[in-house]
Order: sequence, then C-alpha cells, then structure tokens
Amino acid sequence: MKDIYELLNDIDIDFDHIEKVELSEIERQRGKKKLMNSIKKKKINTKKICVAAAAIAVIGVTSITISNPTFAKNIPFIGNLVQNQLISTNVEYENYMNILGQTKSNEGIDVTFENAIVDNNILFLSFVVKNNNEPISEKFLEAMLVGSNIKINNENINASGSSSHEIIDENTVRILDQIQLKYDELPKNFDVDIDVSNVFGKIGDWGVKFSMDTKEVKKNTYVENMDKNFEVNGIGVNVNEITISPLTTNIKYYVKNEDEKIHMDFLVLDQDGNEVKGSTGRSTTEECEDFVKGRIDWSMNYISNENIKELTLIPIYYNGNSYDNKAVNDNKQVIGMNNVHLQDFKPLGFKLTESLSIDVNSCTVDGDNLIVKYDYKYNGKKIVKPSNYDDIFIKSNNTLLDPIEDYETGEKYKDRNTNVRVYKIGDAKNIEIGSYNETSKVLFEKEAFKAHLKK
Repeated sequence: MKDIYELLNDIDIDFDHIEKVELSEIERQRGKKKLMNSIKKKKINTKKICVAAAAIAVIGVTSITISNPTFAKNIPFIGNLVQNQLISTNVEYENYMNILGQTKSNEGIDVTFENAIVDNNILFLSFVVKNNNEPISEKFLEAMLVGSNIKINNENINASGSSSHEIIDENTVRILDQIQLKYDELPKNFDVDIDVSNVFGKIGDWGVKFSMDTKEVKKNTYVENMDKNFEVNGIGVNVNEITISPLTTNIKYYVKNEDEKIHMDFLVLDQDGNEVKGSTGRSTTEECEDFVKGRIDWSMNYISNENIKELTLIPIYYNGNSYDNKAVNDNKQVIGMNNVHLQDFKPLGFKLTESLSIDVNSCTVDGDNLIVKYDYKYNGKKIVKPSNYDDIFIKSNNTLLDPIEDYETGEKYKDRNTNVRVYKIGDAKNIEIGSYNETSKVLFEKEAFKAHLKK
C-alpha cells in the first residue's frame, strides 16, 4: 500500500491561490485535529486520506487542482453529480471549486455541504441529506429545498434555478443546485450564509457559512453588448448581451410580445459544432419588478464548453398554446415509421432536416415495459432534445402508446447520457417506431447568428 506521502503525488496544488496566514502552533493543531476528525474511521480510504493530508499541509489554500480528472469523483465532497454534469463537460470546474466538507447532525438528520462554485451567472451548490429516521423518498421534495434560504453578502437572494439529484441509498440523497444570479458584475467579496433550521419538520442547525474568491473568474469573464434584431413567426426578438465565463454562458434577450406561453430559447454551438448545454433561466412576467410592458425579457444560462472562442446561436421558438390545440396535435407530420421485431432490434434513424436527425439506439424489454433510448443530432453531433415536442412515437397492434411518465418509472430508467421513453407493451414482440417532424418546425436555422469571444 502506498504511504500518505506517495499518495500526495496524485495532487497538484496551485500555489498562486494560496493566501498566507500567520497561525499560532495551537491554531495549527486545532485545524489539523478538526480536519482529521471529519474523516470516518470505520473504513480506511487511502484517497480520502490523501486529500485530507493535502488540505492539512496547505491550510489557507483557496483552490486545489486535481491532476487526474477521472480521480475527481472519488474525492470526498465532489461526487457524481458535479463530475458528470460539470467536470465531464468542462474540466475548468475543478479549478474554481471551493471544497466545503461540512456536516451537521441533529434529530437523526445529517446535512453535508460538499462544495460550491460561482461565476457571474450561477452559484453551484452540492450537498447531501441523510434522514436516519425514515426513507428519504417519504419527504424527497423537502430535501430538495434544504439549500434554498441563502444570503450573499448579508442580502437575501431568490434561490431560483434548477436542481438535480441522485439517490445514494434509501435514506440519502445528493443534490446539485444551480442558483441563477442577477449581478451586472460579480462582487469582489462573496460571502455565503445558508440558513438550515428546519428539515423534515425537525428544528436544529444544519446551516453553513463560507467565503469564495471571485478574482480569477472575474478576470476571465467576457461580456459582449449586442443589439441583434430578428423575427421568428412574425415576432420581434432582440439579443442585447452575452456573458461568457470559463464556467457558464449567459444570453440576455427579449421578445416583443406579452404572451406568457411563448417560449424563446437557443440551440447554442461552439466553434467546433459541439452543443453548449442549457442550465437555468428566467423570464419576466407582470408580477416581476423588472417587467417591461409589451415584451418578455429572458436570461438563459448554459454550461460553457472548454476554450470557447465562438458561439453559433440558433433560435428555438414555440407557442405553448399549440399544446392545447387538438387539431394541431392530431395532424402531426409523420416522416418515417419502421416495423421492429424486438428480439432482433438494430439501431435506426430518422432525418428531420438536412441538419437535424434522431438516432434510436436501443429498445429493451423489462417485464411489461419497453425502454426506448434515443438521441437528437445536429450535423452529426449529439445535442440535448431541443424542444418540448415529442418526435418519437410507438405503436403496438396498430395502437398509439402513451409514454409512462410517473416519477418512480422515470427514476428507475433514467439515463443522463441520452433521452429515455418508457411504454407499457405487455407481451408484444413486434412494434412500430415512428417519428414526427415537430422539432424542425421550432428550430429557426435561417435566423442563426454568431458571437465571437474577443479577449
């Protein structure tokens, strides 16, 4: 077995971000004791010891750079969500991560704040909630709200954004919050105070306070002011600002219409044609303080790819009123249909436009359920589903099947790397797989435009 000093060779420490602090010997010993006590003694994990030792050696370090990206998810307080959703897309997230690693336990409930990352657009917060009193599924939604009462620099913020989760075991869930920020400029001092005093109806203190250094991310953030005007379906659109940091991209724009069922977004591609994936967003309504009569303002965030130099923005527009229009839904254009014997399934595809296609990669049977996995591609490269319309359909015995959309089924078969649809087919051995052409109607390729990163 490697000793602790050999294990330290797997870690690179960025000494440019070390803040020198004079500590007495007593303070040093307290810091070492506190950190070592945070490591569980039930099972020795050499990788955890390695990271703990590195932290002891550099008390006062604001960031630790990990030389092996595949090693990151095994480090305490990083976890699969941050690894799979952020670091796997852009390794820069490692360089701006603040390791928290603070656990508080009260009333049989443990809350661990693992790490935080911030730039001008989003505060990412990863934490774990464990309910030792009962299965987490009984009060799952309450667990999702644990990190929602936040102050930044002593001011309450509206913790709106998006959350994702992974079930660790029947009592434990990990949550990654992506909290949208509304700063014109990220504050130099970023002090976070999260108040957690009520969890699952129990009263206690599970909160955390920490400070984050924003100097480097501010230095590497680029803002391009724009005045790009175009029309989709006769409705005017103006893009007025794009902010690109090493971590996220934000696009601010407005549509000249007050209909709240209008959805306006973009398929965003980098200079290599790879998708810049969506994250969080907000739009104004009449109830918002910043509402402007006659238009809807949007602020949409995306997870930046590495080394962005140029962006292509392709407008995505649809009107939610069409969901309620039976005539529209009953007259979808079918562009292809294949008879499939499930035991002999082979991947198949549908071409929606010259650029846009769907690949059906697998059809597997689990009991009465058929699990269909498929990807959208733009110019041959995989993208996230670009609209709320469903382009895949399944028929069994000439009957159109409705997908199963309850929470338990979604959790059982979810796959973050692809689109998944589940249908109940009983003992059917043959099905028909077809494709509509709805998404191509909302992707306005002729109105695409580019934004260049000028640094």
